[in-house]
Amino acid sequence: MSFWMRLAKISPGLLPEIRKQPGLVPDLFSDDGEAEPLAGVDRDADLLEFQFFPEEENLDHGHWLSTVHRVGEALGEDFDHGDLFAVGPDEVAGIAGALPGGSPVGEFFADAAREGRAVVGGLG
Repeated sequence: MSFWMRLAKISPGLLPEIRKQPGLVPDLFSDDGEAEPLAGVDRDADLLEFQFFPEEENLDHGHWLSTVHRVGEALGEDFDHGDLFAVGPDEVAGIAGALPGGSPVGEFFADAAREGRAVVGGLG
């Protein structure tokens, strides 16, 4: 079994809108052409989507996925394999420091931290 992790860097100013309408997050990853992108979100630079296979990874409490989900705020909207989540800029910096360097997720959070951005996403 595999999962798709979908993450988006957003302006912290968009967090209140995302909290009110968490359904906007899946729209960021839609390629049907119907969804309008959120202001300030560049689909090429601000989104990370990748497939991973849990049976090939050690999903203990130190795993990056656990790190993200422990810190992130659940948005109360299901995204296939759990709630969508949001991580504010302060928490993004903490996650970036806890993730292994050189991994796509680590680099994504490090970039978001340098840019002062929040991160939203989930497992699809």
